[in-house]
Amino acid sequence: MKKFILLLVFLVTVSTTFSQVTFKPGVRGGLNLATISNIDDGSKIAFYGGLFGELRLGKLYALQPEITYSQQGSENIDLDYLAIRFTNKFYFFNEDMPLFILISPGFDVNLDGDTQSYSSATGAGVTFETDLSISGGVGYDFPFGLFAEVRYKQGIIDALNTSNPDGRLNSVIQVGVGYKFDFSK
Repeated sequence: MKKFILLLVFLVTVSTTFSQVTFKPGVRGGLNLATISNIDDGSKIAFYGGLFGELRLGKLYALQPEITYSQQGSENIDLDYLAIRFTNKFYFFNEDMPLFILISPGFDVNLDGDTQSYSSATGAGVTFETDLSISGGVGYDFPFGLFAEVRYKQGIIDALNTSNPDGRLNSVIQVGVGYKFDFSK
């Protein structure tokens, strides 16, 4: 009898937990304000856009895998990345105030970095490969699927692969919007 009651409690708990899980695919895009640290070069305004799938695992948490094309670099250096991110979204308020905070580790693969401009200006032979990054930000979900967000993305690996001990790291402020498709209706 104890095993039956324990099994019943387990099944009710599992069914309640999984009944709150939702999946919504979507698109996102916006503007980047990008710089590379420790070089004498200005900021660059660029574009980002991509696809995601939001897996809402309850009222307070969602996991959002993303694939995003992101133009980064600086005023005279063009870097194009395909970013793979696993965004953790934390909702601290109820449905009346769908404000969220996000934290996101990422792996960025360089598609075709502009090595000419940096090499010509400095005489350095550099290559552009990958970047690891961490992002943080805030956002707001509108009730009709649209959301707006602001993120700060900091690279962890030297973006220019130089031997400079200070490192040349990507720093990006992203301001954008997105749309989540709800196929459950």
